[in-house]
Formats: sequence, structure tokens, C-alpha cells
Amino acid sequence: MATHSPAATLRHCFLRLAAPHTGPRVGATHDFLPFREIFNNLLFYIIVSFRKKATGRSDAAPHGAPLWSAALGALLLGTTPRLVQADVIYSPAVEAGERALEWRSTVSAGGVEDHKLALEYAPTAWWRAELLATAQRPPGGPRQATTWALENIFSLNPQGRDFLDLGVLAELSRGLRAERGYAVELGVLAEHATRHTVTTVNVGVERALLAGAEAALGLSARWRWRLSPRFEPGVEYHADLGALDHLGALRTQRHALGPALLGQRSVGRGRLHYEAAWVFGLTHGAPASTVRLQLEWEFGSADDGDEE
Repeated sequence: MATHSPAATLRHCFLRLAAPHTGPRVGATHDFLPFREIFNNLLFYIIVSFRKKATGRSDAAPHGAPLWSAALGALLLGTTPRLVQADVIYSPAVEAGERALEWRSTVSAGGVEDHKLALEYAPTAWWRAELLATAQRPPGGPRQATTWALENIFSLNPQGRDFLDLGVLAELSRGLRAERGYAVELGVLAEHATRHTVTTVNVGVERALLAGAEAALGLSARWRWRLSPRFEPGVEYHADLGALDHLGALRTQRHALGPALLGQRSVGRGRLHYEAAWVFGLTHGAPASTVRLQLEWEFGSADDGDEE
């Protein structure tokens, strides 16, 4: 079986995206973009990248990688998508030895709440693992624990070396209540930093491992100004776009935009990072407004107590 380099694989993806639209096929039910093929090729690229990190070899893809990527793609791309929770924007940067305790909360107009408590650890400079517990509150209902999850971020290139810092998010979660099934999420993380600004983009696909479920596509982005380490104003955007293979009408999607504020300061021998955002719905499918707060106490990195 012929194999291709990661560059050739990505080039094929973008060529397919740029292919001219010749009109829908008779009886076609999907968008004209070949999402399934593109997603499988991206998975193939991820497999090749992980093999290079683990073995130091970059000559060819591991045996059976195209088959594995196609199988995983079929698992994720199944018919009621699972809602992508846009409660965080991930950076692909990973710092070896980092240990942190994190709290995330989102409260939407109407009384919907989502709270997460996480413990994270980065054993290497390219892998960070995080164990999360989630509690939610529906409008007028009680708060209750709903899921646990194991979240992993893999950095694909050293931070600051290239124009884009790239990473991959991989998460497995399990429900604790009526729906005790599992769900998986895969995401691509990209970040570009200059002396004065940082732009971060996350694209994620999430699917419940249940019969008849299909993958949901989510997008988050943020631009921030490095005014000072303790005060970095910015703008955030979050979107739940619907089922990956047939995105819904714009009015049914969830798009939100609003101001954000980030910063950090020394706390004892560690650092306290904060993120806050207030985003407003841009479409009928989105809540009128959502407040997001994230606090992270980092207590185990190599440069604890030093402000950037």
C-alpha cells in the first residue's frame, strides 16, 4: 500500500477544499465539501506525526495508518449531533512538567450552567493530560455531576519555531446519569503569536458513541493583545455548526462573539491564570449571552513564580 508524507496529505486536503463546486448531485443529501475524506486525511496526518514523535522516524506512515484513520473517521462520522461545548479555547503549547488545578464555568442567559474541575499534568514537552469532572444545571433544575473525561493535548511542533504552533486535542468522556455512554472529541489547535498579539483557533469534532449519533462540528477563536502579563484584552468567537456531514442553516447554528480578558500573576511558588469572556449570540440558535470564567493555578512548571 502506497504511503504519503504528512505534507502531501495536507496538500491533498486543501486541494479538495479548493476544488470548484459543480452543483449538487441528483438526490445528494450532503454539502458539496468532502468532509469525510478531508477528516480521514487529517487523521492520517495526525497518526504520522505521533509516530514521528514516538520513534524519531519520518520516512513513511505506520503500516495500516490509512486503514486506522478511515476506521476512526467512520466512528466519528456516523444520524442528532452531540452539542460541542465551547467553554474553553485551547492553546497547543505544552510545557514539560506542568501541573495545574483548573476551574471552568459558563452561565448562559436562561439559567443554563456548566462547571468543570480539572487536574492536569504534562509528562513531556509534547503531551499534556487532564482529568475533568463536569457538573451542569438546566434552567430551574438542580446542579448535578454529569460526566467525567480524560483530555489530552499533543503539540505537533516546538512553540515559536514555525509561523503556526499546531496541536491536537483528543478527549474521551463518559456520562454519569441517564446516558452513561461514552463520547469522543478530536480537535485541531492552531496559534500564531507576535510580539504584541496572539491569535488562537480551535476546530473540533465530537460524537457520542451511541447508535444513530453523528458528529458535531465546533469552532472557537480568540485574538488578544499582550498589553501586560496581568492584563490582556481580546475578542472571542464560539460556534456550534451542527452535524459535520450536513451543516444546518445559519439561523439554527450557534454563533457568539464578545470581549475577553486574560492575565496571570504569581501566587506563592506558582502562577494563577485567569480568563473571562462575555459573548453575545449572533444567531437565533444561540443564547442571548454567555459568561465564561476560567481559573488555573499552575504549581509544577519549571519556572514557577515567574511572570511572562
